[in-house]
Amino acid sequence: MSEDLQYSREPDHTILESDCHRAAQNYDIHQQYSPATESLRKDGMLVSLLGTSPCPASWEHIACDLCGADDPAFLFEKDTFHYVRCRRCELVYVTPRLRDHVQQQDSFYNIVTNGNVEAAAEWDRRPRRMRSLTRVARDYLTYKQTGALLDVGCSFGAFLEAAESVGWKAYGVEVASKPASIAGRHHDIFCGSLSDAPYEPSSFDVVRLNNVIEHVLSPRALVSDIKRVLRPGGLFAISTPNVESFTAALQGMGWRYVQGGHHIYLFGLRTMGRLLKTEGFKILWISTPGIRLIDKNGSRETRHFSLRKPTGRAVKWAERTLDLAARIALRGHRLRIGAEKAA
Repeated sequence: MSEDLQYSREPDHTILESDCHRAAQNYDIHQQYSPATESLRKDGMLVSLLGTSPCPASWEHIACDLCGADDPAFLFEKDTFHYVRCRRCELVYVTPRLRDHVQQQDSFYNIVTNGNVEAAAEWDRRPRRMRSLTRVARDYLTYKQTGALLDVGCSFGAFLEAAESVGWKAYGVEVASKPASIAGRHHDIFCGSLSDAPYEPSSFDVVRLNNVIEHVLSPRALVSDIKRVLRPGGLFAISTPNVESFTAALQGMGWRYVQGGHHIYLFGLRTMGRLLKTEGFKILWISTPGIRLIDKNGSRETRHFSLRKPTGRAVKWAERTLDLAARIALRGHRLRIGAEKAA
């Protein structure tokens, strides 16, 4: 990219038809962007009249991981992170981003667990959640041939425990050291990236990727690695936040997944579908469950909404009622896809 290249807004092209960008403007939380005061240097750092972005040596500019184009359209800024959309394929991602990915993942676990990782690991195995995970693992049994299942980004190992309880030989990959250490007390864990793991090609019946792809440096490289270790006809089960969801539209930049230090990519059905097709997967099923009218953590951005204060049963009733519409429209909070590797 040239020194004088500038981001520009897409006039009628947003994350959703009524998306984070537009919702943020409607509720006066969007930081207005002016091409006259910000531009992109060769090193990928945005320069403004207020100075440079912090710690330039620890940041890097990236092109679109999905299609390779280096033609981003600026969407919004939050906590110094700039979210953009690829003009060619519409993938939403962060650039410039932090270079030290592994450190960020360890930091992420410290943040979400308030520093008490052991307690979080216990909570991860609460009975209600384990029953749910066991049902999922049992559903995968129709793909059982070798008997091996891989959970990439296995965290504390709760799903591995559920899978083993219904007869799977379960393996886990986890890049964050603390969760990997806890999971490794009871399960076969590789601490690191899947690309470095010592798994033979076509050795797994099922590969699960839950709340992971939005964190990694290259989603396309990860999906390619998954294709390598998955047997022909095997199941690739993926779940990620849905940037095309009603929740993202309602909460704008207050949406909990707009965290540029940890959530580098935000996928919707179109971009995830393109990624899977590009890597040779056939989509078997899609579901988008869930809707959140308010952020239950009460982030400062969502307080701009009229529903900023929880109203107990009324909010829960409304969410249950709207959930069906979100599922039918494929605009639910979660994007879940089952895909099969070509035989």
